[in-house]
Amino acid sequence: MTDHAIKEAKEYWQGSRDEANKSMDDGIISEEYRDQLEYYDFILDILTKIERGEIVEVVRCKDCRWYEYKWDDKAFCHYIGNGYLTKPDNFCSHGKYRGEPGKEQGK
Repeated sequence: MTDHAIKEAKEYWQGSRDEANKSMDDGIISEEYRDQLEYYDFILDILTKIERGEIVEVVRCKDCRWYEYKWDDKAFCHYIGNGYLTKPDNFCSHGKYRGEPGKEQGK
């Protein structure tokens, strides 16, 4: 997510939260919807963490350039040496999407 997209998303969700809060204060909607404000706060917290780099996207092994599926549900990661056994939904700090520039496979 780009910085611009994060900023726009935060503005949207903050505006929605402020509008819902004002509607409750004005008696337009009931206090029963207060949990909706917690939902807005949750979304805003996630966006802030993404913005700070505290939440990052991971590359699952099955989508990684180092992943090789063999047989009988056996798969290997070739990032280190001859490879080690892994599972399709695992991930690590070395993951790179196939076709992504970077360390060439096997070098």
